[in-house]
Amino acid sequence: MSRADFDAAIARMAAQPDREAQEVVRTEIWERWGRTGAVFITDMANFSQTARLRGITWFLAMIQRARSILDPIVARHGGVVLKHETDNCFAFFPKAADAIRAALEVTQALVRDNVGRPLEDHIALGIGIDWGHLLLIGDEDFYGDPVNTGSKLGEDLADYREIFVTERALDASGLTFEGLVHRSRRISDIDIAYVEIPVDTSD
Repeated sequence: MSRADFDAAIARMAAQPDREAQEVVRTEIWERWGRTGAVFITDMANFSQTARLRGITWFLAMIQRARSILDPIVARHGGVVLKHETDNCFAFFPKAADAIRAALEVTQALVRDNVGRPLEDHIALGIGIDWGHLLLIGDEDFYGDPVNTGSKLGEDLADYREIFVTERALDASGLTFEGLVHRSRRISDIDIAYVEIPVDTSD
């Protein structure tokens, strides 16, 4: 079930003359590509400002450094990096607990990698995680409400060393953490209930 198959199915749905016919194709799409799992979305802070000050090639080199640390950790925890878009990473995990554990290890690894480097060379990464039913297109892409919510957490809210996880993802993980602060934000007309996972960066 390739990307071409998915695009063709979406095109067939768009071409249907009425809602009933569209619903038949929609059901087929969810049967073929529907999955339940965790989305893991990262964003590097200060992209525009840093790129302007230091130059885009310098920042692209930092992105590559971040990917070389992040990608193996995601794989080790059972996740799949679906794509990188400039300074963002989009990954899928079958298990919410694995996504959270990977986020903790990534954050700790980047903190260690920053040690001894000048401040302008520090990689500042925030991570958003959500859980739910989505469309997974092989190992290339995904769509759905968890993707939208995870993007809001990772790109709009989370800052350096911050791991924001929705309440539903935390519940699905079965993990427990002490001292969690439960928060809620309304972004783009959707309410997001989430927590910040504490990160131990001490050696």
